[in-house]
Amino acid sequence: MPDIQLNISSDGYKKIDNNIFYLDNKILEEYENIYNDKKYSDNGYENTSIINDQKDLIKFNNLNKLNQNILSLIKDNKLDNIEFDDIWFVKSVESIYEPKKLPFIPHIDKVRKIKAMVYLNDVTIEDGPLYMAKVDPNNYENFRKELKPDYKKRQENEIKNLKIEDYSPLNGNFGTTIFFDTNAPHFAGKIHNKNSLRKIIRFNFRFKSQNPIKNFFRNLF
Repeated sequence: MPDIQLNISSDGYKKIDNNIFYLDNKILEEYENIYNDKKYSDNGYENTSIINDQKDLIKFNNLNKLNQNILSLIKDNKLDNIEFDDIWFVKSVESIYEPKKLPFIPHIDKVRKIKAMVYLNDVTIEDGPLYMAKVDPNNYENFRKELKPDYKKRQENEIKNLKIEDYSPLNGNFGTTIFFDTNAPHFAGKIHNKNSLRKIIRFNFRFKSQNPIKNFFRNLF
């Protein structure tokens, strides 16, 4: 793998357009198996399956390898104060789009993480790409810390001090990977029609200092 500078600490995100992990149909097969498995899909989130136990990764050779490669690249960039949180398998379609609700409005996350989003199909402006603002993530650290436990009810994590023009749509082909700090403002783009689709795997790594927060919020929600 080539030496890649993510610069997440200063820019908030990095999009890598080429298929650097050499993904092929094998990862798609595992994705579909996980997405359709009730063990992972019975989680309360629409159009989403989740693996939250690392022991399950060894059942899926290609997914496990991809997880290891992503984590290695993150740590090669000296972001080594993180650990595995969970992995999301999502199919975003027109019917789930709600323009005035999370995650379709600009926001940051209450629990700070490093995430890596991998596109498993070509994602154009029609398919609801991830939108990101290039900022120093630490600019929003105090804002994040002041969010109340029930922040989701009032969408208090919405970012209102930036213009929509400050966000870039991160279109990409199959295999495009986007690394980002969840303190960088972001949102899921509009899904334009019934033929639109955004098929992704999202690897979530929490900062180790977030452990108590993670458990607290899982109990609440």
